[in-house]
Amino acid sequence: QDKLALKRLVEDASVSLLAGYHDHFRCDPQNEEIARLYDEAKRLAIPLLRTSYVNEDGDDIQALEMSLKHSCFEGIVQICHDHRRSWKFCGPFSPVPPDETYDIRLMLSGTSPESPYVHLHGSTDYRTGLPFCDFVLNWYADRGSNTEVLELGKECSEALTRFLRNDNRLGDLAWIHDLRIGAHERAADTLVNLTSSIFRGKDAGAPMDLWENEQVMSLAKLSNKLARSKNPDSALVARNSTIIENSLNLVEAQRILQEDDLDGDGSEAILPPDELIVLAVNKINSSRDVENIKKYGLCGLAIAHATSSEDAIAMIHGAATIWEACIRSDIHTWNSLTRENSMAVTGISEEDLSQRVRGTAFVGVNGEFATSSGGSMQGVGFLSNVHVRRRVLESLGSNEDLGKLLVHSAEMVGDESCSFKG
Repeated sequence: QDKLALKRLVEDASVSLLAGYHDHFRCDPQNEEIARLYDEAKRLAIPLLRTSYVNEDGDDIQALEMSLKHSCFEGIVQICHDHRRSWKFCGPFSPVPPDETYDIRLMLSGTSPESPYVHLHGSTDYRTGLPFCDFVLNWYADRGSNTEVLELGKECSEALTRFLRNDNRLGDLAWIHDLRIGAHERAADTLVNLTSSIFRGKDAGAPMDLWENEQVMSLAKLSNKLARSKNPDSALVARNSTIIENSLNLVEAQRILQEDDLDGDGSEAILPPDELIVLAVNKINSSRDVENIKKYGLCGLAIAHATSSEDAIAMIHGAATIWEACIRSDIHTWNSLTRENSMAVTGISEEDLSQRVRGTAFVGVNGEFATSSGGSMQGVGFLSNVHVRRRVLESLGSNEDLGKLLVHSAEMVGDESCSFKG
């Protein structure tokens, strides 16, 4: 009987305390002191109603009812969270239906006038100033429950959008919500930004591996295509399209350059473009097979082109480095042809020159480049970019005859009467 008396005492005291401050608050809602005392009363009374003296069955029904009645957001979220196993629906074939008593999803979505929870959406938390939906999302974010934030946010889309835009803790996951609501342009931009610092070779915390980068950019590509179908003239869509294609090309180039070294699971850290250029040059220098040199050379040019939107100087330097490496792989042949061409009265005939340079890596890469780039990579071409060509020839020395022979050989690649594919 003493226990029953204590239970009633706690119940009566808690209910009376809340009712008293509730009445005062309704009469003067702008009174800061009353609002503060009302908040303190909630934070005192609700936990008392959850004690074993009152809550013998552990169902927290009375505490939840009082939390709902007095818009005690902390009490509502904590109680529903503690009982979430009963409201989490386990699928259409679950033998146990969800318990709507503790289903905070219904409370988050209950904005219609007929809902018993509509009053929650007209209130704010005294300490944080947050409305109900925002408070719930912030409560779970504070506890690192990102999955709960995104799942519960399905019931309050506008609040989740606002939260993801204003709170950096879940900024990297905003694209999930954007895809749900059809904001494809924004989703693509968020995904691109997830890898942009890696793409530019800057430090960005934990390194992203090849597989992760490829998956993120593939999602970005799909989302950007959907965005383009809605807004084909968007400058942001066009910008992101370039970044996405460049990033995916870098991933593919790294896979080719490291095909003999990769573990096969894609867990290797993605390399910045300058390191990939060095890797491509090393591959060219160590190879004796023209086909492989062509493959590595084209990879290197694709890498240089991928930096064009960020750094034109780096693009020129990277492209020139690759072309120079291709030439130096057959430098004895080019030196020999240069001497012979300068000694002959009329120079080496076109037909003879065509046959003798056919098997060089430089001409082979030029041939592949001319037919496969489709004009999209003219910025890294030996002939199409005078700055690239000038830098290559300067790196090879002051032999003017060699330079003329290389230019002439490259020009012959475009002649349909000649085929220089090794």
